[in-house]
This record gives sequence, structure tokens and C-alpha cells, in this order.
Amino acid sequence: MSLTFARVDEILKSYGLVSHTIKNGQCTEYSFEDRVIHVSQKNVATRVKSLINGGVGGYLYIGHLREYDNHDNKTKMGHIPIGAMSEEELHNTIDKVIRDYR
Repeated sequence: MSLTFARVDEILKSYGLVSHTIKNGQCTEYSFEDRVIHVSQKNVATRVKSLINGGVGGYLYIGHLREYDNHDNKTKMGHIPIGAMSEEELHNTIDKVIRDYR
């Protein structure tokens, strides 16, 4: 079963990320209030939203992680989509992503 918005929201907040509603309540961003990485990226996840099919859309910032340089779904801005991830993949990726936030 794919992840839902509610589950992704719960997971992201369990890492101490704070949610911010954007685009007139259509999407949510998640960031640390007190930490950034060397490229000044504050948002860990962006454009996270519930999809009509019950799944979740949105992206994790992985631009600072060299192991993702050749990831098939990496955007030009350094994000990968959350929607196709399993819960375990999401946890593993977030662990790697936040390791570099200070």
C-alpha cells in the first residue's frame, strides 16, 4: 500500500520538522526552524499534498547527497518524489537527508 498524506505528515514531524501550509492550503512544506545545510536549503520536503487516489505527492530535497546524483527521478532542483516510496524508503532517505542539517 502506498503512503498517505497523513502518514507522511506524521513521519516528517517525527523528525522534528515543522509544517508550513503554502499555495492557499493546497500543499505543505516541512523544514527545521533552526537548521539549514551548507547550500542554505531550509525545506526538507516541499509541495507535499494528498492526491485524489489517496496517495501523496511532494518532494524531498536530496541535492546535497552525492549518492543521489544519478537518481532516475531527481529534478533539476535536487528533489525526488515522495509518492513512489515505501515507508521504509522514506525513513531511510530522510535519515540521510537530515544528517547534514546543522
